[in-house]
Amino acid sequence: MECVNDNGNGTYTAYFGYYNRNDCWVHIPIGADNKFTPDPQDRWQTQFFEPGRVINDFSVVFDGSNLVWYLKSPNGEAATSTASDNPDQRCD
Repeated sequence: MECVNDNGNGTYTAYFGYYNRNDCWVHIPIGADNKFTPDPQDRWQTQFFEPGRVINDFSVVFDGSNLVWYLKSPNGEAATSTASDNPDQRCD
């Protein structure tokens, strides 16, 4: 998660990026290994990860409560990234 904007209307926008340490594209389809909680799991997140660091790849509008992106790579490594209404996460 890069940062969160307060939209001023009771919603927030979280910006997500990633770092693919491989030297090739990786496909992680939406589902058990690429999902958001709470539902819906599919929030238009990326499924095709290009090599290297990608900043602000996609954004999600949410209500400010914890929004968690869960990813599990093909080699079995799992990671989460959480966005919330926490002021420490605000975009500059």
